[in-house]
Amino acid sequence: MIRLRTTKYDPGLRDGRGCFTGDEPTSSWDIGRTFGTRVFTVSDYLAVEDAYVETVRRFMIAASIDSLEVHRLEEQPGFRDEPARSRIQELRPAIVPRLAEGLILSGPDIEAVIRTCLREEAWCKLRGRRSFYVHFGRDFYMYIGGILDRSLLGPPQPGIYHEDFSSPYEQE
Repeated sequence: MIRLRTTKYDPGLRDGRGCFTGDEPTSSWDIGRTFGTRVFTVSDYLAVEDAYVETVRRFMIAASIDSLEVHRLEEQPGFRDEPARSRIQELRPAIVPRLAEGLILSGPDIEAVIRTCLREEAWCKLRGRRSFYVHFGRDFYMYIGGILDRSLLGPPQPGIYHEDFSSPYEQE
């Protein structure tokens, strides 16, 4: 069984305690803010989301599963009235109104829930057969584990890093 912390943060930029020391956007709330000399745009944000969605898709293929169950669902506070953030609200996945504990997800609904959790509109664990799980932390931290064929994974998505790490949410 593998257990990984999957993030957009380069492990080479962690300090001795494992804390990331770089200056990067950590959520959709950062849309419109400047990091270094570059403004974090909606397009930049959506590219990050896309990489996380593709990562989960690849792991599901390697685990030979095609559905996930919503577990420990928690609603999160709604959007603030910020123009940049409201632009991604327009892209709100249709599944959000029917998201429920125990809901079995497949196909595009899995993608929609991943995006919903990354946007901090809801929080849940996703679980599947073969001890497969996806857990979401704050600040683009995602934890993936399960019994899978690593040879089917291929290289990580550009800008995505995997570190051997147990999910802090496993016992909840």
